[in-house]
Amino acid sequence: MDDCSARREELETVNKTIDTYLAIFGNRWNLLILYELFNGPKRFNELKRSLEPISQTVLVRHLKVLLAYGVIERKELKGTVIGVIYCLSEVGYRATPAMISTYGWINELKDKM
Repeated sequence: MDDCSARREELETVNKTIDTYLAIFGNRWNLLILYELFNGPKRFNELKRSLEPISQTVLVRHLKVLLAYGVIERKELKGTVIGVIYCLSEVGYRATPAMISTYGWINELKDKM
């Protein structure tokens, strides 16, 4: 493989990584959903109330994206209370230190502006 082909493959890998990162963290609602779930599992309506003024359609769309990437989990409740809760998956919990670090970094930037 020549240097040009190797460089092209490397760039494709980087682009896929950036695309994945942005699909998960590059959206205001996704970040707010992750923040809410970091504070504990929530039912759909609890999430919706805590994220006002998000619409039901927008919330469903973003939950599907986060579920598809495996960052959150959807668990069915059984027993006397029937329903569904959403919670961070193990992958989602592993991302929280990076989110906290990024939040601190942004606050430092704000202080310098």
